[in-house]
Amino acid sequence: MSYIPIFGKMFYPARVFAVKLQMSKGENCPRDNSRVVRNVIQQKLYPLYKTVRVEVPSTCPLHKERDKFVIQEDHKEMESITRWTCNFCGKSFIGEYYLDRHFDNRHTEYTKTDKDAVCLADFCEIFRCDVISGRWKADFWDLVLCLEDDMKDLAQDCQDVMEMCIPKELSLNASRTLRNGVTSEVCSFLTCKRYWDTSEAQVSETSKTIYIVFTVFLICFLFVYYCVALNYFCTDTFSDTYEDDIHEIIKPESLSSKNSKQESFRQRQHNFLETERQGTNLFDMGAQIDSDAVKSASKKSKLEQTLYPEVETLNSNLFDIHSKT
Repeated sequence: MSYIPIFGKMFYPARVFAVKLQMSKGENCPRDNSRVVRNVIQQKLYPLYKTVRVEVPSTCPLHKERDKFVIQEDHKEMESITRWTCNFCGKSFIGEYYLDRHFDNRHTEYTKTDKDAVCLADFCEIFRCDVISGRWKADFWDLVLCLEDDMKDLAQDCQDVMEMCIPKELSLNASRTLRNGVTSEVCSFLTCKRYWDTSEAQVSETSKTIYIVFTVFLICFLFVYYCVALNYFCTDTFSDTYEDDIHEIIKPESLSSKNSKQESFRQRQHNFLETERQGTNLFDMGAQIDSDAVKSASKKSKLEQTLYPEVETLNSNLFDIHSKT
């Protein structure tokens, strides 16, 4: 039964602690909730045991070997973010969810069912699975109607569980240090003020991998970008390369050939202009000759008109003289 703080004691179990210590022998053990609890245990609690140089006692319900899915979890392999492999049969899947489904369908024999097996999802109330996973966001009424008495009961249950995980052979100081550490990491959040605090919530391994890959990619991209920008704007590397390419393309032979072509073009242009000038002069001379010829013809016509009557008269007289003789 899930615990919801806003409803108060009327819906609160008589003793949540008794429910938590029940060993799950059925199939009703959500893997996603178990994964949340497992991540917090591995990343928050186990380092505290390493600090005091002691192993988690087998009597602790949070011990790794009592995890119902420990064998299957040890046979998971994340090759990439989108490739999860089952080391029982070698099949690969695009996500951890589908690999868990595969375990449920094909490898149920690797699920612990002995009397000491523990479903970590049973501890979700004290590990705040819904809050840490992000499935539950507090609203106004969650904050207003939260009952501190219920939270105190839940915190006491948390301390009872953690007390089972404190080795008996520890010294007083080491025991106090470990007890304060596990209480601070888990039980201290079981108050109305801190219940929905996710600032210290453990990030899943998949999310951490995504962040790491993205960060590395971003750093590499920025490094290459700024190197190119620095070479382009602050040095003459690219300009020298460009000039060298130009010098390789434009050789002295090509320059002399280009100059000779320009000289030939200018010579042809000069010859054309000279020919055009000479043609203009010839045209002017022809026009002058034509003008002189017209003037001569006009004078000749006038002379003929003047002399023609006299010639006719002379011819008539000669004819008369000839007739008389």
